Amino acid sequence: MTKLKILRKEKKLKAEDVARMLGISKSMVYEIERGTRRPGIDTALKISKLFGLSLEEVYSDFTKREK
Repeated sequence: MTKLKILRKEKKLKAEDVARMLGISKSMVYEIERGTRRPGIDTALKISKLFGLSLEEVYSDFTKREK
């Protein structure tokens, strides 16, 4: 499970809520959560601001999978 999904669930947010806050589709939220899609820099910045993460933390889930 990615940090995005863990934090979303901790804050009791629906994927639709996060999608609206980030300005992306709900399906893109799910793809990022599954690790099948890496967020672009604009989306990663929004995720970092929304959940108080560094960019490194946002991308760490994807870096682990690519090795």
